[in-house]
Amino acid sequence: MGRPKLKLGSARETVKRKRNETAQIMLRIWKDLLMRPPLHISLSCKSIRPSGTASSKAGVEMKSAKKQPLGALRLTTEPVSEHQQWETERREIDERFRLLVEGVKDYAIIMLDPHGHVVSWNSGAEAMMGYRSPDIIGQHFSLFYPKVDITAGKPERAIQSAATERRFEEEGWRVRRDRTQFWAHVTTTALHDNAGSLRGFAKVVRDATERKYAEKVLQESEERTRFIIESAPEAFLSMDAQGRIVDWNRQAEQTFGWAREKVVGRPIVKTILPLKHREAFLRGLERYRASGKGLPLDQRLEMIALHRDGHQFPIEATMTCLRLERGYILTAFLRDISERKNAEDKLKQVPREILRAQEAERKRVARELHDGVCQILSAAKMKLQTIERASSDSQTDTRPAVGQVKSLIGRSLEEVRRIARNLMPSELEDLGLIPAVRSLCAQFRAESKLEVKLTHFRIPNQLANAVKLAFFRIIQEALSNIAQHAAATHIAVDMVRKGSVIRVSITDDGEGFDPRPHSSGGSEESGMGMSNLQARAEFVGGALRIWSAPGWGTKVEAEVPFSAARHERKNAL
Repeated sequence: MGRPKLKLGSARETVKRKRNETAQIMLRIWKDLLMRPPLHISLSCKSIRPSGTASSKAGVEMKSAKKQPLGALRLTTEPVSEHQQWETERREIDERFRLLVEGVKDYAIIMLDPHGHVVSWNSGAEAMMGYRSPDIIGQHFSLFYPKVDITAGKPERAIQSAATERRFEEEGWRVRRDRTQFWAHVTTTALHDNAGSLRGFAKVVRDATERKYAEKVLQESEERTRFIIESAPEAFLSMDAQGRIVDWNRQAEQTFGWAREKVVGRPIVKTILPLKHREAFLRGLERYRASGKGLPLDQRLEMIALHRDGHQFPIEATMTCLRLERGYILTAFLRDISERKNAEDKLKQVPREILRAQEAERKRVARELHDGVCQILSAAKMKLQTIERASSDSQTDTRPAVGQVKSLIGRSLEEVRRIARNLMPSELEDLGLIPAVRSLCAQFRAESKLEVKLTHFRIPNQLANAVKLAFFRIIQEALSNIAQHAAATHIAVDMVRKGSVIRVSITDDGEGFDPRPHSSGGSEESGMGMSNLQARAEFVGGALRIWSAPGWGTKVEAEVPFSAARHERKNAL
């Protein structure tokens, strides 16, 4: 072990002890001289100088009553070697401390007096602030603050807080000599002497600009990530290793009905999983914690989820794992696929609907041929047989029978034309939508004996063939349904261009019905069915709506955007 360092207090005690010993020696000499004849005694004492570099002297001068010198006694002490040693070590300590402070380049170490003026300045401060020691010594430390902070009184509050709390730590912008700014971490420590008096402040300044920039970049990255998560079209959630929800975006609130503040910290199995799936998920989570396996990570899977109101719906989920220093976080993107599932179900029904529509159309054509053309041709055949038998008797007049056969053949031709017109009306392609619908209404009026009123306004002549055919079929099917099921007396067909859409409506005053059962598909009695009418409207970019109620009649309305109606579509019905 090295020699213990000499403290200032012990050196002072040594000097004091030497003084006391000298005084005691001189006092004893003086007492001895008092026993002699009357003398004039002069006592002199020179104090030991604190530097300890010169001998300290003390003595007694003796004179007679007439002040004649009789003799003198002098006491000389040699320099105090212990005090010299203390001074040397103190100087070495001061020098080592100065070298230590000067050697610190990454930190600015600044000493201030009690009023905040710079009294010491290391090389790190010179490199950081740009001021040389002769230029900055004596300046107030507020010089390093931006003007806005000086106006706000931040420098004064900093040293006041340090004086009160003995230590004050802060971060903020500081100004260099060239007026550039940097982000600084500053620690201010109050310095007190043994009596507790404030002697000044020590400031340690570290340039934290890079760290501040890194924090800003990290914060911006987190904000961007949060924005992406919040604006994602899919529900997002994250949960800890115990299955507790720790994050929940706005889309998740809309998808599952739970507000974020209500769901954070809640077990996921009690939040979005139906009861029958909870045990299996918990087993998989426990297995994953133990072995890293058991959960379907990084793959899409379909499952049934639970809404807050209790109803269940299909979702598509993709789950991933984020490894952290203290465990892991499981994240998942979830999408409500109810509409997609419904569309898939409808798509699966399309072939069946097509087949059913084909069979219904074949049945209708066959019925019309059987009930119409076949019956007429059968009657014509019977008349021809009658003519054949009568031809053997030259006296029988066959001209009336021939006339009847001609009439039957003519009716057969008209019936065939009617059937062909229903399959593909020639007026629609040759003359346009309005003439074709007018002919359709006239034919329906003649056959059903029902009053049909047709009105139209601003319907352009040039429409896409698919749009013309869709409107024609919707009107045709609606009139057919009215004739078969509505028991109506008055029918109105209205066609109008209003704004950016073309609207066609068919209204009757018949018995009406509940349209909800028909939304999933039509029946054989109603021809192609309401779903096929809706499909026709959707095919040309439009929509179809039905208003009806028992006893209140029915209104079928189809709308197609005018922009779609003006352009020919590649696919035709």
